[in-house]
Amino acid sequence: MRPGPSQLPLGVGLRDDATFANYFPGDNAPLVAHLASQLESTGEPFLYLWGGSGVGCSHLLQAACHAADARVSARSICRWMP
Repeated sequence: MRPGPSQLPLGVGLRDDATFANYFPGDNAPLVAHLASQLESTGEPFLYLWGGSGVGCSHLLQAACHAADARVSARSICRWMP
């Protein structure tokens, strides 16, 4: 019997440098504050951001995952999907 196809793991993960601390918000300061407030226990359970290339959506979502992972209660729910 031949073995079935194997699945190759992809090297997808959070960038260590994608945090709120090193994001330059510019005109997006209200958005950054809103995202940070969503990490409180009463915030929305899902975050979706969209925008053009190079505007910082990936950085902000990864920063939110880092911040959520820092909270013990959120470790099992934060997922980053590129």
